[in-house]
Amino acid sequence: MKNLTNLFILLFFFNLLSCKENSPKQEKIDKLTTLYSIDFKQEQLNCTGEKYSSNKCIDKNKNLSISFDKNSILFTNNNKNYIDKLNNSSDLGYETFLFGSSNDEKIILIDNFLENGHLFLVYYVNNNNIKFLGKNEVINNTEENNAYNFKIKKTDDKVDIFLNPQLGNFSLDIEKAANLNNNDDKKAILNINFLNDNIATPDKITSELIFTKDKSGKLIINTDILDYIQKNTASSNNSYSMSLSKYVTQLIINFYDDESTEWREEDLFRIIGYAANTTDPLFKKYWKNNPEEWNNGQGGYILGFCNVAYHDQIWAKLTNNFKQNKYYNLPYLEEMVWYGSDFDKAGAP
Repeated sequence: MKNLTNLFILLFFFNLLSCKENSPKQEKIDKLTTLYSIDFKQEQLNCTGEKYSSNKCIDKNKNLSISFDKNSILFTNNNKNYIDKLNNSSDLGYETFLFGSSNDEKIILIDNFLENGHLFLVYYVNNNNIKFLGKNEVINNTEENNAYNFKIKKTDDKVDIFLNPQLGNFSLDIEKAANLNNNDDKKAILNINFLNDNIATPDKITSELIFTKDKSGKLIINTDILDYIQKNTASSNNSYSMSLSKYVTQLIINFYDDESTEWREEDLFRIIGYAANTTDPLFKKYWKNNPEEWNNGQGGYILGFCNVAYHDQIWAKLTNNFKQNKYYNLPYLEEMVWYGSDFDKAGAP
């Protein structure tokens, strides 16, 4: 009888221990200690522009777009804008890849080409924000152009990126990632979008987007585009500056020769002032370095044209208008008036 009692006691403690081990609390602890892992699969991106220098890429559902300009990347996700203002461009080109998961998390991988390898920029996307995960430079020690064999896995807050056997893999931590600015920097967004939407039509930009009217007929000047042209023109990259000069000189011809214009003279003077403040310093700075791109010094300026071609009709009134308006507080206009006054029929000074 005593042995039977001892047996019941042992069974009781065994059942108690078993229940404790399988308690909900223990199951919760076990679950927390299990790593949460998801796989990402490559998704389709529709890109415009050159193959290895796209200006815009959009995912198949059109919820996410990635736009590029010289110094910025604009991400638009679910109608929210995020900007990375780091200098992420590559003179050798770049390629963009997108990877998605079953829970709507995404990884954006931008491959900047280097002379002896690759610089990968990695971004993490979810419904709430976009993070810059980081960058990783990979040296390619072989001459072979091995195709990627991407595998991307997220385990808790760690993202592992597998490229191919030759290039290896690297890991990044989401907890250490930097949130991108999502304050809708309208100037930066405009700078990127107006070029991407009109990339092959500088004439369209200068004739339709810079000088417009509000509902009451008042002149509106888009100084953001003028600033962009001023900052992104070079001796061999001047299509927007040349188009702006061409557009404004044609306005002058229309006004004083053809008497067909939509602008009042006062508005025309302001247009000339703002445009010349943009184009004429660029002409002065660059044309001698690359005369062919600047029509051998016979195009790309505005005030020199006003002085030589329309001196009697416009020069005195125009420069007096500038003085009365304190040169519209523009930084280069007064200097460019003096520069334009030195032009003659032979061209630039």
